[in-house]
Amino acid sequence: MVKIANDAPIVLSMSDESKQDSPAQEDETGPPLLDAEACARILGKHVLLGLTYVKHSGETISTTQLHGIVEDISSRGIIIRKADGSTFRLPPDLRGIREAPSGVYRLRSTGENVENPDLLAEWTIIRPDA
Repeated sequence: MVKIANDAPIVLSMSDESKQDSPAQEDETGPPLLDAEACARILGKHVLLGLTYVKHSGETISTTQLHGIVEDISSRGIIIRKADGSTFRLPPDLRGIREAPSGVYRLRSTGENVENPDLLAEWTIIRPDA
């Protein structure tokens, strides 16, 4: 479980599509392992990130997209440096990251075009019902 700004607990899960072709190693006894070789392949890459916020009941609250460069990967998380200089932290789980097919991706939230990102990541953030 992860805490967000308003201290409400959330649960993160990857889309089924993101689970395919993931560079992470599985460990049935705990969280996924951060494979050094996989981390090295991802570090410094341009990632396009899609986030879907849903209620525990499954109802979608909102969606957002962002992109940036993978700046750091550690047990504390995956740090994405956005174009405006701010950072966004993902959980330390590589299973949600996969190679992106080449092309131009239009961000629905801003209309911005992102050309040929290296990686795609999709996450669903489940908020508990109040």
